Amino acid sequence: TMVKPAYGSGIVSSFFTFNDVDFKNNWNEIDFEFLGKNTNSVDINVIKTIDGKTDKNINVRKKTLEKRSEDTYWKLCIEWTPNAIVWKINDNLIRVQSMSLKTPQKLMMNIWQGSPGWAGEFNEGLLPQQATYLYVRYSKYVPATGDFKFVWQDDFQELDEKRWYIATHKLGSTQLTKENVSIVANNLALKLT
Repeated sequence: TMVKPAYGSGIVSSFFTFNDVDFKNNWNEIDFEFLGKNTNSVDINVIKTIDGKTDKNINVRKKTLEKRSEDTYWKLCIEWTPNAIVWKINDNLIRVQSMSLKTPQKLMMNIWQGSPGWAGEFNEGLLPQQATYLYVRYSKYVPATGDFKFVWQDDFQELDEKRWYIATHKLGSTQLTKENVSIVANNLALKLT
């Protein structure tokens, strides 16, 4: 994907994979999380349930980046293979995590108010804020060749609700609503209001 994260302490903009079928017993997630308080880093991590215990901090890393402006877009890539997870930003390798993660997951994006100890103190005066996504591209890993085969790309000409589920639940202190999801100038806009 290409994303322009939101700004401001307490605000999280993300691109990630997530198992939402049985996440209470088998939580699996691969994350890129931009904290609005940090203009030169991104948090990357894996959440995995192992032997009935969920580890939310499998080698969480804060990756230092060039200082971003409010108009900076980042190209994010997760390459998930049977034995490793690779994170890339702007086509540059930033992390490799050797591990087996076999639970099917969905591609997800969101903007929300994170916990103060992690995301920073939230300032309601910064609202509204927006995370903007130019496109999302999906390729499937082909074990026989060890490569990825392109499957689809959404350029957000319209909001395809057959492809994307719009959440309407509470995430931490944030109420996710359909009204905060829109297509603006062929970009997906996720708003925090």
